[in-house]
Amino acid sequence: MRARTTVLLISAVLAAGTSGSSTSDSGKTDKAASRGRDQRTSIASFPGDRAKLVDLTDRRFISPNRPEGFGAATAEKILDVVRKHIRPTP
Repeated sequence: MRARTTVLLISAVLAAGTSGSSTSDSGKTDKAASRGRDQRTSIASFPGDRAKLVDLTDRRFISPNRPEGFGAATAEKILDVVRKHIRPTP
């Protein structure tokens, strides 16, 4: 249940950064979940380097319409969701 909630939160953040894009497709949901799990590895590798994590998040969470990423502001929101729901940090 926690993974599904996290995917929905990430999808909502990404949807807010696009116009007319739907993230309800199961393929997109699977990608968001996979990327979220990959992001927790980055968090473990760079626990004190938020700038690096934001950059990695922005490069990891992309879409066909946004191959360059969604920008730092959206990447920060995604990182916060991953930290809270997938990889809690003290």
